[in-house]
Amino acid sequence: MLTAAKVKAAKGPAKLYDRDGLILRVTASGAKRWCWRGTVRGRRVELGLGSARFLTLREAREAAFDHTRTARRGDDPRQARRHAPTVAEALNEVIRVERSGWKTGASTEDQWRRMARRYVLPVIGSYRIDEVEMSDVVRMLRPIWTSKPAAGRRLRQILGAMLEWSVAAGHRADNPAKSVAALLPKVSGKTRHARFLPPLEVPGALAKIRADADSWPGVRLLIQFQTLTACRPAEARGATWTEVDPESAVWTVPANRTKTNREHRIPLSGAALQVLDRARQLTGEEGYVFQSARAPKPIVHTTVNRLLKRLDIDSVAHGFRSSFRSWAAEEGFSRELAETCLGHAFGSQVEQAYQRSDLLQQRAELMERWGQHCGAG
Repeated sequence: MLTAAKVKAAKGPAKLYDRDGLILRVTASGAKRWCWRGTVRGRRVELGLGSARFLTLREAREAAFDHTRTARRGDDPRQARRHAPTVAEALNEVIRVERSGWKTGASTEDQWRRMARRYVLPVIGSYRIDEVEMSDVVRMLRPIWTSKPAAGRRLRQILGAMLEWSVAAGHRADNPAKSVAALLPKVSGKTRHARFLPPLEVPGALAKIRADADSWPGVRLLIQFQTLTACRPAEARGATWTEVDPESAVWTVPANRTKTNREHRIPLSGAALQVLDRARQLTGEEGYVFQSARAPKPIVHTTVNRLLKRLDIDSVAHGFRSSFRSWAAEEGFSRELAETCLGHAFGSQVEQAYQRSDLLQQRAELMERWGQHCGAG
């Protein structure tokens, strides 16, 4: 008999048996799929049930039991299999499965749902997932593929995830989002860097943000904190009070929230600690440091960029990292120190294997200087 632990630890190639004809097939690459084997009207039949990534042991057992019961009644479980869900239902299921793996779960989910409401659900939301064709995928992507390439790539990612889930769950045999690019115009390969301010313009921009009385204070504090720590926007939006140690003036971003999947300690300057004090007064010291005005959840990235646009600040949130990096270079700080502040891997793999220090003390001095340059307070 299988257990959840055995399923998780299973390595391939292997074929593991459970009750009621349930089998777990494990490939050499580690992919795991459920199938049911039984006798249907005197003939041996094997049916795929879906990927173990999307179907738990309990759910697979329930499906196998239903197939066995159907076969013993003299019916064919292949005809009795449930109909494929709608695209809207598939979206909800994919988000449920993927949510735990997202570094900023609530923010990413909000983004997926906004894009789905705008581009997907009005077009094919009521379709069954097995009815979606290549032409439907092209129809949704074409209007934004060249005019909004970043949005086009993200929409293709969402569509691809839903269709890939439907393949793994046994609802369809193909994923048209994988090859759709061949039917769409070529997108220029030129890299478009995020807009950012020259370092000398950062103090004025932060002063303008602090003076704005029409925005939620939490958003203003978030932008200041992200700028003063030179962290990634998603890391700042997802910051929790449990990650902050005000006594040692260090904010520790856990590995599962960093782009490099490595823990990142960020020294907090006096200016950054002042921002945290104001955030504490605003929403207390539980949960997220910078909370939405409507609910105790992270502020979404579009809220930040909308504020910057409204104040005529020619930068996006991520651009403040570029401002910091340019300032550090102009001030003569070493490349290694500046890149470590940004949470970038530095040097060759061999060098990284030997150089284990995160240069916290030196970075603390650098970030204090950056805070003084920003004129935050």
